Amino acid sequence: MARALIRHAEAHRDALRGMRPRGDVSSEPNGPFGGRLVVTFHPPTSVKPGESLDFNLEIRHLLDDLRSALEFCAFDAFERSVPRPYAAGLDRKVSFPVVPPPESTSSFKKQVAKAFPGLQSVYPRAIAAMESAQHYSQSGHPWLYELHVLWNEGKHRNLVYHSAGPPFIEVGPVDPSKSPTLRFVDGLTFAKTGKNVEKFVEAATNGATATVDLMARALYP
Repeated sequence: MARALIRHAEAHRDALRGMRPRGDVSSEPNGPFGGRLVVTFHPPTSVKPGESLDFNLEIRHLLDDLRSALEFCAFDAFERSVPRPYAAGLDRKVSFPVVPPPESTSSFKKQVAKAFPGLQSVYPRAIAAMESAQHYSQSGHPWLYELHVLWNEGKHRNLVYHSAGPPFIEVGPVDPSKSPTLRFVDGLTFAKTGKNVEKFVEAATNGATATVDLMARALYP
């Protein structure tokens, strides 16, 4: 199931690569200086969530799929770490551990000891896989903590994006019978984290994929 969710997330990532939130573009074929395009931003340096519903849905689905894939791995680890019978444990809420900065190893160990009793003694590689995803174990993008923050943000409200400085835009072919199209090519950041949207999507998808693979090898050697 976790790997199936990762495949779904990869499909959303691929869709996002060809999609950016849109602004408004109109044409004035008989303006004072001849034909011209008029580009309007609302407001000039930001992008409203409603301006591209498809983009927002792809981000929302990507976050859900990546988070769910990790949660499946976490519950699988819990199942395999507690003694049988564990009927009471089936109703227990188990989450993939996420250590917020600046906390590090000690906080992780406390979370794991409480949530996964006995896992260290029987599947230590699963613990190592979980820790490898934490922010202090990542040399590059701290994707797991950002995923946690954005997923919580998206549960309660629409995710919001801003252009980081003047946005790079691409205007589509002008069809006299239609309004021209505009795409933001670069410069989008999440308002909540301040991080680049495209870089997060790549880092989170790649990071979750690697973590799910490590967890699978640890629990089913």
